[in-house]
Amino acid sequence: YTHRWVPIEKWVKSDMNEMTKAIAEMGKKIGRDEKWKMDFNKRQYDAPKDIIIKLTDPIDRPHVDLKNPDKIVHVEVIGKNAGISLLNKDEVLNTATAGR
Repeated sequence: YTHRWVPIEKWVKSDMNEMTKAIAEMGKKIGRDEKWKMDFNKRQYDAPKDIIIKLTDPIDRPHVDLKNPDKIVHVEVIGKNAGISLLNKDEVLNTATAGR
C-alpha cells in the first residue's frame, strides 16, 4: 500500500545539469516573499555529499523555511530519472497523518 502521494510536474534525467536546469525553472515560480524548502529523496542513485547545495543554488529566493514553507521544491530521484515538482504545502498526501 502507499504511504504518501506526491505529484510530479516534470521528469528529467538524474544528471546534475538536467536537474538544476529544471529546478531553476521551478524556482522562478516561487514568489519573492514566499518561504520555501526542498525535499529530496533518492533510490538507486549515488548522490554526492553536496547535492542539496548544488540543487538549491539555482533558486534565487531568500526565504528558506524548513518547518513552515509556502512552497516545496520536491525532487524524487529513482535511478537514472528524476521527478521534480513545485508544490504548495497542502499538495502532499501523507496517509500516515491524514485524518488526524
